[in-house]
Amino acid sequence: MRSVIFTILLLLLGTELFAQTKKELTIEAVAGYSDTRNLYGGADISFALRSDASLAIVNLEALSSKDLAIGISARPQWTLGKGRFFLDGTMHSRMFASYECYEFVYAGSAAFDFRHFLVQAGLYSRMIADSNMKWHSLEQINCEPFNLLYRVSLKLKGDGAPWDLVATCSDFTEYEYERHWQPIFSLQGRYRIDEKLDLLAEGVLKPAGMFHLDASFYAAWLKLGLKYTF
Repeated sequence: MRSVIFTILLLLLGTELFAQTKKELTIEAVAGYSDTRNLYGGADISFALRSDASLAIVNLEALSSKDLAIGISARPQWTLGKGRFFLDGTMHSRMFASYECYEFVYAGSAAFDFRHFLVQAGLYSRMIADSNMKWHSLEQINCEPFNLLYRVSLKLKGDGAPWDLVATCSDFTEYEYERHWQPIFSLQGRYRIDEKLDLLAEGVLKPAGMFHLDASFYAAWLKLGLKYTF
């Protein structure tokens, strides 16, 4: 019932936004390496509806036919001094066909976003289930009711600049959620080609180990793509 209500609210928000806002389509190629996947590649696609008061986003990632993720987010926002304050509600699902399981995530958070700094914190709940489980069976479901969600970003130039570099430490991305003691580090670059087109690049490092006190390499990936605003 919660997912139905949330989906209806997102659809209503999206319908209103589509008529009066900017639309953003982002397509990125992904190449990476991890201890579990070895070398892999894929694509990320994101569609966003943006206004001064809100943002709605649909994300889709396909790293292979056996590793798919989709998410949908709604983000009302308010001006706060020289920055903004926003709330974020997200539903996320990822399928791991090789392991015959999938995860489903509800996430809620709040953030302060300024020209050179962003901090975001909240909670998420995750359910991990067997893809082959019987209907209404609870035997093969693992639930994590409360997990900490956080993100801290430092921006070199800021959102309105023609180019920018952003360094981020968080325990989640648009396509995956980790436990809080396993932070993900990323460096994002953006260059505005013209008023409608941006070139995007990102490098991500994901070590293993609790707060990396005994850290070892786990995964790294690169993204390169374009964002078109219309």
